[in-house]
Amino acid sequence: SSSRVTARPASSRRVALPRRARAAACSAAAAPGGGQTPREALGLSNDADFDTVKRVYNMSKRAAERAGDSAKVKVIQEAYDTIMMGGLSSRVANYGKKEDPPEVLYADKTPLFPWRPRVEVETTNNIVTNTGIFGILAAWALTSAVADFNPLVFGTVASLFRLMQKLSAFSPSPKDQEKKKIADRMRLFRVLALTFGCVAITCVAVVALPDFWAKATGSAIPIFTLQYREPLINGISLALMWSTVNFLR
Repeated sequence: SSSRVTARPASSRRVALPRRARAAACSAAAAPGGGQTPREALGLSNDADFDTVKRVYNMSKRAAERAGDSAKVKVIQEAYDTIMMGGLSSRVANYGKKEDPPEVLYADKTPLFPWRPRVEVETTNNIVTNTGIFGILAAWALTSAVADFNPLVFGTVASLFRLMQKLSAFSPSPKDQEKKKIADRMRLFRVLALTFGCVAITCVAVVALPDFWAKATGSAIPIFTLQYREPLINGISLALMWSTVNFLR
């Protein structure tokens, strides 16, 4: 009685992979952009914060939509969704084990001052455009003897318009009509607050502070704040508006 040994074909053999290797293979298969990690697909570093991820996502998606590249739009959307879901899963898994850094934002963790201005740098072309607009208005305010507050009025209109464009591009309105109305209303309030906040800060610095200083010390109001009040208010307000439009949201 001879025992027969039947060799199994090589194609039918199963190779047991370690658990880590299987997880890595699954992650690579699920990664958008043909093997890229979600952050690589968006061109982000591993330590990019929430605001950076959101900004790069919006800019990349807008550029792909303008170019008509639907495949790239899909890759960008999948990468963004994966990053957001990964952050949520990580937080759920580590809930109660460690304290989250204060700069990390979550839907259930509202910042102390949610309406505070945030850093949002404009593109180079928009910075050049804004510099031209506010530079012309500032030159008019500082060189004309009869300009009055007209440069400030035109600057306020320009600031409102440019900020509305910037915020609309950064955070587009949802398609749902009710949510769209709320988003548009909140965006308008934010634009008004940023623009007229610049004027308010200027008025406090040029008018209120010198007057308070004179009353507190019993001295006279500095003569230059009285003699050049209009150019100072125009110039400082326009400079603050330029900074806000280019570097804040």
